[in-house]
Amino acid sequence: MRKIIILSIAVLLIITSCSSETVVKEPTKPSEINTFNETIKDNYFIIEGEKYPIDQIYEEIIKYKDNSDLIKRKIVSYNKDERTSNYIRSYEHSDNLVVKEEFDKIEKTTYAYDGQDRIIEKRFFIRDALISEYKYEYGDDTKIIMTYRGNGELLQELISYYDEDQQLVKTETFSSQGNLTQKTNITYENEYIRKSVSKKNDEVIRKFYEKKNNVGDVIRQIEISNLDQDEPHTMLKLVDNVYDDNMRLIEKTQYTVSDQIDADILERLYFDKNNK
Repeated sequence: MRKIIILSIAVLLIITSCSSETVVKEPTKPSEINTFNETIKDNYFIIEGEKYPIDQIYEEIIKYKDNSDLIKRKIVSYNKDERTSNYIRSYEHSDNLVVKEEFDKIEKTTYAYDGQDRIIEKRFFIRDALISEYKYEYGDDTKIIMTYRGNGELLQELISYYDEDQQLVKTETFSSQGNLTQKTNITYENEYIRKSVSKKNDEVIRKFYEKKNNVGDVIRQIEISNLDQDEPHTMLKLVDNVYDDNMRLIEKTQYTVSDQIDADILERLYFDKNNK
């Protein structure tokens, strides 16, 4: 009888461990950082035995100063095996904060911060002409971003709401006239997976899924948009990240498939809670 009880407890423990959320170990070396589990082969995604040709490959080589400040990203984009762009994005820091970001000496973004290292202003220039400006305001568990044209005209206002753990849980977008144009609710399956549903006039128009690895970098994104139309737009991105011995991200390759995978398949595989 004792053997039967022990065996029953062992079986129960096995079942419980299989049904619970996998505990991911905090990595201490690059080989312990997890990544996506989909199959990529010969420029195809393979999902449930079906092959989907990759539309775009986006590669980054990332450089740092000795003090770990990010200083440069060399970016190459390929579209169906043809290189479509090749550029460098560089960064300037002050007190470990990015104050200027430059794109091939054509585009430039400058940043300003408050005393708590929170961004309060972002300005985007093309060839030194101010194109857009973003002003930030912070409240108790809220953040407001007001977007302006270069001439000072208000375009929209985005209000973000956070829970007691400072996780983003809701956003509301308003037009320059103050009309609510979009509302998004965000939920979390765990510390790695975030999902959001966006509505316009109470009708779902977009679903978004994002998974991060165990150091906080994105490894998978899925979007289903135009859900209020007959043919929704679908997008699946998988990101392969490479780290140095100091656990800094030094290479990133992003693979994208657009409008090939049926929305119902993505819903079942990534938005259904029974499938992680």
